[in-house]
Amino acid sequence: MITAGTMEGTSRQNELEHQRRLNAKLREEFGPVVVELLDESTQPGNRVTDIVLNADGQVHVKRSGQYKLAGMLDSRRAKSAIATVATMRDTVVTESQPQLHTKLPFWGARFAAAIPPMAAAPIFSIRIKSLHLITLAEYVAQGVLSASHRDAIETAILGRKNILVVGETGSGKTTFANAVMDGIARLRPNARLVVIEDTPELQVKVVNYVSLFATGLEVTMQDCLIASLRHDPDSIVVGEVRGGEALVMVSAWGTGHNGGVATCHAKDAYEGLVRIERCAAIATAVSQHAAIASAVNLVVAISNELPEGRKVREVARVLGYENGRYQLELVS
Repeated sequence: MITAGTMEGTSRQNELEHQRRLNAKLREEFGPVVVELLDESTQPGNRVTDIVLNADGQVHVKRSGQYKLAGMLDSRRAKSAIATVATMRDTVVTESQPQLHTKLPFWGARFAAAIPPMAAAPIFSIRIKSLHLITLAEYVAQGVLSASHRDAIETAILGRKNILVVGETGSGKTTFANAVMDGIARLRPNARLVVIEDTPELQVKVVNYVSLFATGLEVTMQDCLIASLRHDPDSIVVGEVRGGEALVMVSAWGTGHNGGVATCHAKDAYEGLVRIERCAAIATAVSQHAAIASAVNLVVAISNELPEGRKVREVARVLGYENGRYQLELVS
């Protein structure tokens, strides 16, 4: 006799077998060089942060901030791997839709890929999610963060101030944002957060939170920010601000949803505010200077290009906007 439970069990077994076959197929297509690096990235003590394939077939790996040639991957297998990832994410990559941004199955890393005509040959970039959460205290112990900068950040967290973490590509913005999120869990354990990302990278330690994910044109970061206001957040966290969603974030941060965190690309604190301004301008022609100066309370600028390596180069309090400039007070 076939019961509902038997059918459910058979369906589950079939799904597991399907996933196993797809996993084997993807590992074959990625080849030994990429697979070994991906497997290494899941081990304790991992130092791999990025794996990239260039159009010439070269695979490079970044460990501890430095790229090194790791091997080769031919374009045929690379294109097949990209297609398999797309299939597993219920989408396609074609000449008319030649790019893919998603989470890599099985390894959980961020995956961005492109095929011709967008690129000369199939390319991809894999960003590894950090397994170890570095706390603010650990950053101080490592010399990345000064004690006075940590105190300013923790004071901002306790005061439900909005914190913007800025830095250039590979500077460690997301890893540092995770440290700030850990600070929120320690200092504001009863906070309710809504966390918005396009690829899951933030590590949320508070108990009461929901995550919303942008999927591209179908569901944008701006859609997620608008939706977040319906979920009763104390604070709104944005993984990375890149476009017009900045306008909604600034509005939400400035109208009662305080204590949030966001990241964006910029080399220093002042440029971070200008970057938010330019992103907001994508959505409106109305000046947002005053709104940004009111909504963003603290800017943390981290760099990986200094002689001493990765370091928080600036922590700045935002005092306002006057005489055509954002007014900042640097924490010494």
